[in-house]
Amino acid sequence: MFYFPPLRRFVAAALIFLATVVFYKSSLRVPVTLPSIVHRQQVPSSEGIRISVASWRPHMLPYPNVSSNYLSPPKQYYYNDRKQARLGEEGNDAREWQRAQPILNPHIEVLFKCHRTPNQFTNHIRLPHIIRNMSMAPPSISIPEQRTFFNPTLISLPYWSENQYLLVTRVVPGENSMARNLLCEANLCSVNADDSTTEGEKACTDADLKVLGPAGGLRCATPPITLNVPSTPADLCEGASAGWVDYPGFHDPRVFWSGRGEPLMMVNSLSRYACLGLWLIDLRVLHKSLEKLLASSPDHPSMGPLMSYPTLTELTRNPGSDRSPIEKNWMLFFSSSESYVQYDISPSKGRAFAKLLGAGLTTANLTDPLELPCLPEDPTDKTLAGKWHQATNALRLVLCERRDAKCKPSDAKTVFFAVVHRKHNNAFQLPLRYERYFAVWSASPPFEMLAVSQYPILLANETAFGWSAEENWDDNPDALQVARGLWPRGFTYTVSIAYAWGRQHDEPIWKSTGYLEDSVVLGIGIDDVGQGFARAPSYRPGTIQHLHLTTETNMSTLPPSHSTILIVGAGIFGTSTAYHLAHTLLASSPPGTATVTLLDRAPPPSPRAASNDVNKIVRADYTIPFYMGLAYEAMDAWASWDVFRGETSRAVGAGTGGSDGDATDVYHRTGWVVLDEHGSDAASRIRRNFGDAHGGGGRGYDPCVEMSLDEVRGKWGGVLAGSDYAGYGSAYFNPEAGWADAGEALARMAESAVGKGVRYVVGEAVEVLLHAEAGGGVKGVRTGDERVFTADKVLLATGAWTSRLMSGLEERLGLSEEERVEGQITVAGFCVAHFELGREERERFGEMPVVAFGANGETFPPNRKGTMKFTNAHSFSNTMRTPEGRQITVPPDQDQKIVPKGLEEETLEMVKARIPELLENGRRPHSYRLCWDAVTPSQNQVISKHPNPRLSNLYFAVGGSGHSWKFLPIIGKYVSAVVDDVSLGEEKDRRWNWKTRAAWDERGVHEKVVPSRELNNLKSGNERRYDAKL
Repeated sequence: MFYFPPLRRFVAAALIFLATVVFYKSSLRVPVTLPSIVHRQQVPSSEGIRISVASWRPHMLPYPNVSSNYLSPPKQYYYNDRKQARLGEEGNDAREWQRAQPILNPHIEVLFKCHRTPNQFTNHIRLPHIIRNMSMAPPSISIPEQRTFFNPTLISLPYWSENQYLLVTRVVPGENSMARNLLCEANLCSVNADDSTTEGEKACTDADLKVLGPAGGLRCATPPITLNVPSTPADLCEGASAGWVDYPGFHDPRVFWSGRGEPLMMVNSLSRYACLGLWLIDLRVLHKSLEKLLASSPDHPSMGPLMSYPTLTELTRNPGSDRSPIEKNWMLFFSSSESYVQYDISPSKGRAFAKLLGAGLTTANLTDPLELPCLPEDPTDKTLAGKWHQATNALRLVLCERRDAKCKPSDAKTVFFAVVHRKHNNAFQLPLRYERYFAVWSASPPFEMLAVSQYPILLANETAFGWSAEENWDDNPDALQVARGLWPRGFTYTVSIAYAWGRQHDEPIWKSTGYLEDSVVLGIGIDDVGQGFARAPSYRPGTIQHLHLTTETNMSTLPPSHSTILIVGAGIFGTSTAYHLAHTLLASSPPGTATVTLLDRAPPPSPRAASNDVNKIVRADYTIPFYMGLAYEAMDAWASWDVFRGETSRAVGAGTGGSDGDATDVYHRTGWVVLDEHGSDAASRIRRNFGDAHGGGGRGYDPCVEMSLDEVRGKWGGVLAGSDYAGYGSAYFNPEAGWADAGEALARMAESAVGKGVRYVVGEAVEVLLHAEAGGGVKGVRTGDERVFTADKVLLATGAWTSRLMSGLEERLGLSEEERVEGQITVAGFCVAHFELGREERERFGEMPVVAFGANGETFPPNRKGTMKFTNAHSFSNTMRTPEGRQITVPPDQDQKIVPKGLEEETLEMVKARIPELLENGRRPHSYRLCWDAVTPSQNQVISKHPNPRLSNLYFAVGGSGHSWKFLPIIGKYVSAVVDDVSLGEEKDRRWNWKTRAAWDERGVHEKVVPSRELNNLKSGNERRYDAKL
């Protein structure tokens, strides 16, 4: 809070004085020359902080908006990333888009218990813990401090410190002096054991009680020192803000521990880009003994945490249009590795926060654009309305207890919390009361708001200013018999929050993180003329219970009419299904009645998925008419859908080969050449189907051009002239085929789905969960970081990892062989080699088509980055034994770029025989990759409900079998129908249903992809075995 002594004592005189100052001194400026402690940085323009992207290390930058060169939010911070549609605008839907609701983590449920009822008059919840006094009088002084202090902010010191707390507070100035800020180290004394004392806290002496009063409290153990922070220049105080130039120095300090264990102080001071701004500095610069203390840990000897803010550094706000002339009440919070500044929180605009990049620079607002405001709207009666603002720093809370052996801290089990105020003014617009609420938000990007206190929170001896004593303590009539001297009579406000001193082996890096059994201390100001503190548990019963959700529904507590679908796996099946459900189920459902969640181990495109690659073939050449017709349907979409045309995806990491950001189409119709092996009838069958517009799947004409092998050698600049054509009789060229940028296409469809309301969540599913009651079906999945995702229907689109995910559940249920996933699919791996081409080579190979050498490999023209891919089509599997002794096939846990030497040599021999020019001058592939897919015995996909009635709400879309990627645009249409329990017709149902072993006995679609060898048989003797943890 800012302190203007005359305003409350002489309101009329103060108004006249300020008007005079504004009139006569509006042009005055503090000299621009700065003391050396102030960090000099560029003055931001009104358009936003503009920095050279090249001047920052890549790991410090989020995804840049290169069009205007200012920092914008990276999309991986979002669960949702679609624009808000505006009603009535041309081109937008006629209904308002509804945001997908967040999943309520079961660990957070402990915070929603409310053990008390609110006061019927004040509507407050009253905690049993009291506000106690603070005194700046050190032990050498035995009488109460005569000066007036307010705005107390404190942190607990490390466990090895001689003293317990570090306290910073403001002293009310005398008649001819400015406000000053003092610092001391302080200790807590308690009156009796009923005060929840912690080991190491001492009992109050008579001298303590004389200074602190009968309840004891917090008292300086060292003489207070004045904090000498220099004044900063007032460059932009104009108009109504001009009076601030007469108040140099810093205001309203807030002290807190950073996530790296740094003791920081944030202050309000005159700004270089507005009028009043926020500045940071490390307290060790101002209090040298603190630096020595942090470098003396008995458990972890070191020089102490590095200083991020060794000089006074101003925090910025991006872009300039979001700035206010007077900035205050900002709050910092810290993830495990990053720092963030939260600017605003309001019931109408929601909140705004940004990532700190260093030197005070920040990104633009990172708040999920679909996050709903978390604070209740002001009442219609504006006389009852209050203004919301942030009050304290933030702390992290792990939602379990240290003594719990199962308690493993993770972001999924952790939340941030802080105090927010609702400020009510009187008729003179001076503070009448501050209502205390606790806000809670997620510890994982995008740090979504989760809950806020249902009712304002009072301490046991605290007054809700504006009501009588009888009304205030209506919920506790006995309190009226207690000595009224303990009750703060004016308004109170909360300045800081910190974990209490006394935790064993509490290193600085853990100071901002606590567990459910930890207590917090609140620094409390009293009517700008006094200070106190309160100590209370964070939970049971503590400060941040009595919460309510910031949204009205969530996936674990949805009404019966709500349809929830959880898709596990964001490869082609999962992404396409999410895309089609977004355009059908979500688009046609009334707001708030349907939820689709897409869960994958990584942001799109998922790097380990078989569908994420440099490129994939798009063609209709099939010996089976059914798949030719399906491929033509997909090719029409590839050529015409807007999602595949024009500007590239902004998803970070789009495409294994990467996207260079140029405007381009995803689909490239280069044609492809198919070499016909001796003795094979595949080419003739394919071309016969092309000409059959009725039962053959074709369109009544054969687009293929027959070519002799000599013609193939001489075509396309002779790039295939050196190929070994032994074993091939002829070839054909199909100009309608081509390739697509695999990762980019996948990312675009995922972004489009999210843009239509699908919720994309990053997490690796490790267990399929059942409902507790018998016959209840599948409940959802558990992720490796202990989150639980539930839904009415669960679709596993987990490809080669499906057996691994299902094997435990299959054992628990005792499923038969034909009901097990391994009876439907086998894991098959393929080795691909990537070559990086120079500019001249790109031009030389850039005009070639895709070339299929039958079972001996495939090669592609280079992509836009100059990466040329060769695929070794000789597949292999990886068989493992489960703890129960059953054999299943699973991809190994090793990095997919680690390839056995024997497989490298085999692939190089293929390249040498097909494209020998790539190996000239001793060149070798730039990289290899093991690409893992799920293959069925007939290479028909499995798109089906599980046959066991106990798993009646569990669905599968797996078994890509090395040929399904081309169906990305349209396969989700059919999968979503199956999830809706709709028949697809006789042939699709027959091909895609869950099958008995006998039903697989038919000629395969893509027979040569079925593996007949093991990966571990391809490694040399000294190479590490390829294993997977089951």
